[in-house]
Amino acid sequence: MLEKRDLVVAFLLGALAFGLGFLWPISAFSKQVDAVSQGTLIAHDQVTGIKSELPRLSTKVEINVTGPIARARVTQRFANPTDNWTEALYAFPLPENAAVDTLHMVIGDRVVVGEIKEKGEARKVYEEAKTAGKQTALVEQHRPNLFSTGVANIPPKGNVEIKIEYQQRLEWKDERFSLRFPMTVTPRYVPQNKLPPTSIVQSEEKISGGWQVLPGEVPHEVKTPEETLDPSYPTHAVSLVINLDPGFPLERIRSLYHPVEFSKRGDITSVTLRNKEVKGDRDFVLEWRNAERFNPTAAFFTESTREGDYGLLMVLPPQLMPGKTAARDLTFIIDTSGSMGGTSIAQAKSALMAGLRGLTSGDTFNIVEFNSRASSLFTAPRLATPQNLEVAESWVDQLEADGGTEILAAFKKALALATSNKQRLQQIVFLTDGAVGNEEEVFRFIRANLDDQRLFMVGIGSAPNSYFMVEAAHFGRGTFTNIGDISEITERMKTLFDQLKRPVLTDIKLTTNGLTDLTPTVIPDLYAGEPVVVAMKLDPGERRLGIVGRLGSTEWRKTLDIKSGVPNSGLRINWAREWIKQWMRARVTGFSSDEVKEKVTELALKHHLVSPYTSLVAVDKTPVRPTEAQLSSNAIKSERPAGLKSTSIAMAQTALGIEWRILLGLLLVGLAGLFWVISRNPRRAFQG
Repeated sequence: MLEKRDLVVAFLLGALAFGLGFLWPISAFSKQVDAVSQGTLIAHDQVTGIKSELPRLSTKVEINVTGPIARARVTQRFANPTDNWTEALYAFPLPENAAVDTLHMVIGDRVVVGEIKEKGEARKVYEEAKTAGKQTALVEQHRPNLFSTGVANIPPKGNVEIKIEYQQRLEWKDERFSLRFPMTVTPRYVPQNKLPPTSIVQSEEKISGGWQVLPGEVPHEVKTPEETLDPSYPTHAVSLVINLDPGFPLERIRSLYHPVEFSKRGDITSVTLRNKEVKGDRDFVLEWRNAERFNPTAAFFTESTREGDYGLLMVLPPQLMPGKTAARDLTFIIDTSGSMGGTSIAQAKSALMAGLRGLTSGDTFNIVEFNSRASSLFTAPRLATPQNLEVAESWVDQLEADGGTEILAAFKKALALATSNKQRLQQIVFLTDGAVGNEEEVFRFIRANLDDQRLFMVGIGSAPNSYFMVEAAHFGRGTFTNIGDISEITERMKTLFDQLKRPVLTDIKLTTNGLTDLTPTVIPDLYAGEPVVVAMKLDPGERRLGIVGRLGSTEWRKTLDIKSGVPNSGLRINWAREWIKQWMRARVTGFSSDEVKEKVTELALKHHLVSPYTSLVAVDKTPVRPTEAQLSSNAIKSERPAGLKSTSIAMAQTALGIEWRILLGLLLVGLAGLFWVISRNPRRAFQG
């Protein structure tokens, strides 16, 4: 007869068996959209409820750049290798400022074009079409840089082709344009729980369109990047072509992380991958600069549409150096969470070392490292003496990546330790991959608590969360610097520290005549090499724009008499996307969710854009799936970001949640109980 202790052990073993049976499917197959790494088709079996991935055959990307606007088409082909009808979720990353406005779906010989609708209505249309056996697709936005497409009724042994088109405005910074196409996503972590001016600089300038003060015509010349190709053949192949028509002669085009080839036809330079296809495990980044490395002082572009005339203005302020650089109080924050495992933590530590070497003897500094909790090097900022820097470098050298990404704990720790000395510039340099899911909560905290401090975000790794970085820097009135490879650390950190030392254009105000609905309405602080960029609507007649700002103790004024602009398509969509971004930021600044939703929905419906409140839905009117046929699934493995250790992908706190911790706990308890029974009475244990 079993004793009480044996019953207890039996219960523990039963709990273990239950855990194995119940949690295994969750851990093995459950894939949240926010944790998707790369464009992946996730099949949903309506009988079992299990989600798994369908084979992805190829991804084809074509991006056309005209002036400051890029237009992209992403075509991904999938196959359903099973004998069952399938419903699927296609999840994919895009640039954080992507304006998605087109969906084409090709299943077999059918082509379906998407229409924009309010999000709830679009989902209702999709569900009704799915139930009726019609081929249908639904594109939704989960974050500004993360989208999904639902695809229903994919035929047995059939192919599905998804075409997404989007537009983005390119950023001009440090005398160069850059374009990023994300190919993968790092898994996200969701937490538990004034003197008057002493002088004036003023100028007037007439703008007749296009780039002003352009470099002279010189023979076109580009250099082939000195990069080597990863010899392994990609599981998920990506092909890519970029056609550049920047509007000025090019001196240099550089692909930062992929070897490429160049060809020229007229004014257009085409960039293609050297090996035609690559493994989609890191973001593609292309940079180009003009022929004489001379910044244009201004550029103006226009577009006439049925909805009205739109413009885009870029103005570079002068770069005045102060006579004396103010002493600084720098707080370095380094992310040591699980998603930083592999090459990312090595890059972050090297970047932090470079940052420490950029300090001067008059600066004070401290370091905060965080994962599931935050800790600091010193209890208060210390002078950047050789002795203190040596202590800091030794401390940084022993840091390792593990645990969750409790980013608010890091900010709270840093602010609690910061000095109250207003004579010093208060600056925070934050090194992270940005793998967090509670972005808006962090933005609110930054805006409410940073006061006079400036926040400089440094993105680390092959697929940083650039949306989080850009917005955090915006609310922290700083800049975003990306480091995707260890070879970039010295150059990027030197550029950043030059920014930290150089004057900021602050208190920027705009006055207009003939220009309406400008965005942004509040111009952020600008740093060396950064232009004032304004999207607007245009009225007929005279158009003037006045800009006033502060360069240290100097007031800077500029008046622009805008005569005309070079035609450039896409400015209407750019204007609408920028206004949507501005309204989404308004939630952080105190506007009600209902008001933000109303304004964003109105803009998105009018300009046919996917947003947090609108979706693209496509429905083929003819039912193709027999009513008695059910939907099933198949699976393949997707790519993880390059450099992310396999142990990091299984990170309990950063990617998969609590399932594995529960399973591990049950396993250990059950094994301990079994061992205890055997050790107490080995004969009884095996007598049945």
